[in-house]
Amino acid sequence: MPSSDPTQKTKVGVVSSNVLVQDTNIGVTVTNASNIILSITPTSTDTILNFVAGGTFSLGVCNPNGNATCTIASATITLSIGNGPVIQGIASASSF
Repeated sequence: MPSSDPTQKTKVGVVSSNVLVQDTNIGVTVTNASNIILSITPTSTDTILNFVAGGTFSLGVCNPNGNATCTIASATITLSIGNGPVIQGIASASSF
């Protein structure tokens, strides 16, 4: 949900061992109650989203609903990263 209040703002991160872990390389802009724009910045030092080795990761979202923390994703989607991908530019619009 779009909000400046951290106890109401939607969180996005990688789900690891059923826990939502926020990654500083994932930029999040909640545009309205139905849409979120993600910007993923690949780095060779990111230990959560490993763009060097590649692999399959689960991205998740969570709404804290007034709580200080939000660690259980209410929805997830799988993201696959190839081994050492070359990224030139991506434009995508998706909903789930």
